[in-house]
Amino acid sequence: MLDEGQLTDPSDQALLHIMCALGAKFYALDWSESFSPLSKELIQSAGMQWAKIAEEMFFADYSTISITKLKVLILLHDQEARTGNYAGSFLLTGLVIRMAHALQLNNEVSADIMCREEGGSPNEASVRESRRRLMWACYMIDVWAGSGVDHLTILNEKDLKIQLPCNERQFSLQIPVVTERLQEGDIIDFIPAEDIPEKPKENLGMAAYYVRIVSIWRRVLR
Repeated sequence: MLDEGQLTDPSDQALLHIMCALGAKFYALDWSESFSPLSKELIQSAGMQWAKIAEEMFFADYSTISITKLKVLILLHDQEARTGNYAGSFLLTGLVIRMAHALQLNNEVSADIMCREEGGSPNEASVRESRRRLMWACYMIDVWAGSGVDHLTILNEKDLKIQLPCNERQFSLQIPVVTERLQEGDIIDFIPAEDIPEKPKENLGMAAYYVRIVSIWRRVLR
């Protein structure tokens, strides 16, 4: 699609470039382990040109805010960390969190958690779950950057008024469900009682428990 000029939006182009850049490292690592050994330097440098293009595309218009651009920024942060540019990844953390705030990802889109309202998109459940997962990715980036030091952290956990990620089966099948918030046993307060399952914890996925582990790690460091 990129070679044939089918991607006209710079944000979409940047997202594809940074995905390819990160994928190239895993491809090189797999090649090294399965076919012919490659040097550590070559594996680490795989995809760097694509990452540079994605970075240039993003910063050419960084003040324009969108979900796609936040995805690009999160993956650029991942790229910097994987290549050892920790100063670069630390600085990108600020942009990640501010863009998430501007998009208001720390709040649920609406009180209609079960996606019953008319007029929504056919994949409304997936869209909303993707927004939540994007916000939790931002949260974890912030925690890693802060390492338990409050003045290095931008996000406040009490402002995360969204539920944790659901399990992968429900996400893949686009099944809207109620899960818990960051604190165990805590449910979003505006959800009607009839929509709350007997055991909402059972709807949590591995990503949700990973978020909770990161939160515990943050408190331990403090």
